This record gives sequence, C-alpha cells and structure tokens, in this order.
Amino acid sequence: MADGLFATPLAVNLGVPLKSILNMIAFITLLVSSITYSQTGKDGLKVSNQGVIEYLVEDVSTDGKAIGLTKERIISKLELSIRLAKIRPIKSKEALDGYLYVNINVVGNAFTIELNYNRYVAYFYGSGKKTQHQTVIATTWSNSITGSLGGGSSEFIVNTLQSSLDEFLNDFLAANN
Repeated sequence: MADGLFATPLAVNLGVPLKSILNMIAFITLLVSSITYSQTGKDGLKVSNQGVIEYLVEDVSTDGKAIGLTKERIISKLELSIRLAKIRPIKSKEALDGYLYVNINVVGNAFTIELNYNRYVAYFYGSGKKTQHQTVIATTWSNSITGSLGGGSSEFIVNTLQSSLDEFLNDFLAANN
C-alpha cells in the first residue's frame, strides 16, 4: 500500500510543484473570500458644501503594520482619490455636513475595510406640543469588505480600498451634482 495514490505527495501525483499548488490555493482563497456590501442610497450623501469631504482614518492594527500598512499610506490614497474627483479633503474635526470614516483592520491573514459616510441626523418623537427631537451621528452610506491575504501584502489592501473609494466618490458626486 506504500506505493498507492495516497502514499505519495500530491505534487508528485499531479506532476506540479507543491509551491505552485499552494500559491494557486492562496489565490483562489483570496478571490473567493472577498465579500462586498454597499448601501448605495445617495440621499444620505447630499451636502451643503460639495467641494469638501471631511474624513477620519483609524489607526492601523499591529498585524497591519507588520505587513507594511500605515495610516499615512491610507490617508495618502484617500486624499489623492478625493482630489482627483476635484474635491478638497480635510481631516475631520467637527464635521457639520458629515465625514468619511475609514477603518482597516488586519488580523493574521484576514482583513476588513470599512468605509462609511457618517453624519448628524435628527429624529422626532412624541406628538403635538410634546414633540421632541434627538440628534445623533448615523451612517448614511456604507461599504464593507472582508478578505484574506494569500501573500500577506499590504498592496492588495490598498488597491481594494481604492475600489471602495471609487464607489463612494461616484455616489457622492451623483448625489451632489
């Protein structure tokens, strides 16, 4: 039984080097595991100052730093994308219209990219003279991506962020033009 199909390595049986098989498995895993959800309601993106987008970028996780991902690199990609859309990016301090929230988290070979447009919204409750309102920050546009890194490259994460930014900017411009 030692010379049977299962007694020899898979690479020998297929005539393909094991490294090539593992690289192919990593690529397929990466391709299949990216899941995107996007809320594309454009009304939540209407702003009074169409020439400005405020943003807030969270710090990068330890695992993200280990693969070369930095907050500065994320901000650079974000600001360049916004400027190419002929909009001025500014760091959020006290967003009156709203702000673009970016959070990229890397844990081991898995990552998430969260891109949200948050703004103040008011809701009313009660009736007649007892009507009251509350103002809160709510997400009015959202795009989340979860994936895995076959090769552990921060470049893939940055390129994936770019596709999310393109989607956001397309919706933002459509809502405000």
